[in-house]
Formats: sequence, structure tokens, C-alpha cells
Amino acid sequence: MFILALNSIYGILDNEKYSGVYVFNKSSKKDTFGRRNSHSPKEESEIIKIDGGIPAIVAKEGFQRLKK
Repeated sequence: MFILALNSIYGILDNEKYSGVYVFNKSSKKDTFGRRNSHSPKEESEIIKIDGGIPAIVAKEGFQRLKK
């Protein structure tokens, strides 16, 4: 149970949307079978990110510190 809680906290701290960044167009297209591989993101130049696009629940400084 404790490990599950740690994974949830890490998931929040690792996700840009919780620091107020709206991310759009990140996942790849569907393949010929209609499935999408979420582990194969698009090129960084194709991803749209809007800083301040949604309310932040994690401080930007804490998010940046975690990414280092």
C-alpha cells in the first residue's frame, strides 16, 4: 500500500500538467489495427505545450527539481 502511494505521488510530480502546462498532440497516431502506442510519443517539435494553460497544483520549482 505504501509503495502504491509513492508511485501516485511520483506520477503527479512527474506529469507536466500538474505544474500548469497543457500538453496536446503528444501521443502517436493509431496503427492499421486502430491501436495507439502511448509509449511512443511524437517528436518534441510536434507536441504543443501551453504554459499556464491549466491550474497548477505542484510548484514549478519542485517540478523542475524532480526532472534534474
